[in-house]
Amino acid sequence: MILQANKEQISAYSEFAYTLSQDFTTSSFPTYLDGIKTKEDFLRIVHDYRNGKYPNSEILLYSEEGVVLGWIHYYWWAEDRYIGFEAFYTAKNAEKAIDEFLTYANRRFNGYQIDFGFPAENREALSHLAEIGFVLAEASDVFALHFEKYRPFEEDPNVVVVDESNWKDFRALHDKEEMYWNSDRLYRALLKKTSNEWVMFLYYKENRAIGNIYFCYAGGMMEIFGMDGEQQEACMKPLLVKALNRAKADGMQHLTFFAEGIESKIAEDLGLKYITQYKMFRNRA
Repeated sequence: MILQANKEQISAYSEFAYTLSQDFTTSSFPTYLDGIKTKEDFLRIVHDYRNGKYPNSEILLYSEEGVVLGWIHYYWWAEDRYIGFEAFYTAKNAEKAIDEFLTYANRRFNGYQIDFGFPAENREALSHLAEIGFVLAEASDVFALHFEKYRPFEEDPNVVVVDESNWKDFRALHDKEEMYWNSDRLYRALLKKTSNEWVMFLYYKENRAIGNIYFCYAGGMMEIFGMDGEQQEACMKPLLVKALNRAKADGMQHLTFFAEGIESKIAEDLGLKYITQYKMFRNRA
């Protein structure tokens, strides 16, 4: 059974929900097992929700025979017809909770894209999503870094910051990728018209842009959203070094990085800590 949690239920079950967040097999992304996000962070989100800070979201409880087994905090973006999650935690029977949530959500949000993100260890949820026709849209290694432990590396002069003078070079690389943060949205970030601060770099070889990296800051956290272009260590490592050095100089405290392939090798070489593998399933390709 799925029901919207009232304030009393939220207070009663928030500690239970946090307990579920501390196990990869019962939790979802964003993870609270990265050594960065804390219990205080989790409870602050719950507190803010109770006080109306997140109007386009709901906290639901999943129960069986009167026993609460799951905590689901989802949000929606009507303009983009999109549903994502702050939390999708289940003590057991994740497949039933997913089915009931989809029935509940489809009554209100028919036709919306829904992205479920889980650690690889949550096999029950992931296998069920595949069984019901969701598509694996992303599989990434997740890394974290505490900048107090990071010592800057020597930078490559071929890496330059993105501004309006070289934006066309950035866009030419980024337009080949499909993601929410497309070129139009990142151009708004370049013009400082987004709530979070963004930084972007390009790597040039023989006067030709062959790679880029783009990341944002929020509350002392650096989050790398992607790297486009030639997937070669000679290009990607200087970009990542430049990004990490910049973030440390800008006073960031932590980093999360979702990587794959050669990116993962470079992240390990630079001292980032592997956390888990992230798998994201969506209801349409």
